[in-house]
Amino acid sequence: MSDGPPSPEQLLALSIRHHREQQRLTAQQLADRVRQQGGNLSRQVISKMELGGRGISIDDLFVLARALSVPPYLLLFPVGTRTDQISGEVEIVPGITLSTWAAARWFTGEAMTSDEVETRQAVPLYLFRQHDRVLNDYLDIVTDDLFPPSPATADPERKSRAGQLLVRLRNIRADMRRHDLEPPELPDDLRYIDEKRHVYLTPEQADAIVAEHPGSLRIVDQTGRGQHREHKPGDGAAIQDAQKFARNFHPPQMPGEDDE
Repeated sequence: MSDGPPSPEQLLALSIRHHREQQRLTAQQLADRVRQQGGNLSRQVISKMELGGRGISIDDLFVLARALSVPPYLLLFPVGTRTDQISGEVEIVPGITLSTWAAARWFTGEAMTSDEVETRQAVPLYLFRQHDRVLNDYLDIVTDDLFPPSPATADPERKSRAGQLLVRLRNIRADMRRHDLEPPELPDDLRYIDEKRHVYLTPEQADAIVAEHPGSLRIVDQTGRGQHREHKPGDGAAIQDAQKFARNFHPPQMPGEDDE
């Protein structure tokens, strides 16, 4: 391999060897594991890969990751690993060298370059991460109770928070569709939130939504036109808007998204 930071494929080859040796596996033992996963990489092929004498396909990456019990992400970017050959840097394209952590974050869309087009293209990742986080937060709240809970046993704060999260989930899914994305499937008992109907909130729930998005909320009215309105917690107009158009609340403008 050449001097200087490795290319992504060179780093992958070094990483495969590092994880194999860390697990005290011979190339033949790794080949046997690959075969158990349905792959077909011989000892000789694995040795050539590790020495940079054979290319590594996406299929090879996945089957080797399974055989080594290492996430493919960490084979590509061995973050935190330092050896005589793994320096912690990678030349992602000719002339651009990043730390393995910075390269990994770029690879997953968590950190963008200065390219505005690239930033806009990362919107699906932003939306799907938001969807997972909000859905998991909601499920954490209602794991031990049916929602909506009976009035006699309801915890008002938990009920209010769960309602806020459902509104946010509905609106994230609406944003996905607005970007021509297919939202993930929901649990059976939550599929109703995709129905086009008004959601009415208590003043406390509406106020909490406004508080989470200080400065400006984009509210879409029944004609489909969007506008930004300045609201503060406790603002009567914000509460009225939230009650009337709750399902159409959107988060603040996402990176790279043009104003409507």
